Amino acid sequence: MRVAPAALAFVLAAAMLAPAVAMGQEVSTRPNGGRVLIASAAYRAFRLRSAEAGLLLIAAIIVMLGRVPLGQFLTRGLPEKATLPWLTETIMTYPNMAAFRGILMGAALGVMAMGLRIILGIERSYLGGEE
Repeated sequence: MRVAPAALAFVLAAAMLAPAVAMGQEVSTRPNGGRVLIASAAYRAFRLRSAEAGLLLIAAIIVMLGRVPLGQFLTRGLPEKATLPWLTETIMTYPNMAAFRGILMGAALGVMAMGLRIILGIERSYLGGEE
């Protein structure tokens, strides 16, 4: 049984990026950090077509305003748990991190399954063979 160098490189790259992603660091190979893709995705996601899109829009506005000094200025007289920075941290800590962990676990399982298929010789498309 022969392990392809490309498969080994893929598994090693995923293993090296996983700790950085898990710690919340931005991982990008683009010079601008992928901001154009984020802006494009935000435009498509924020078109208000359903209740879920409305909830996403409200959460995004809270997070964006909570990250800038304007959010502190707008909610300066309110109790701490009603300020935009506190709401931003709550949104980023609980629902956002839960979704992030789910995606990370799914990606890790996919990498392990694909690595196992390549190691066992079930997947040969990287050699130019038939699927």
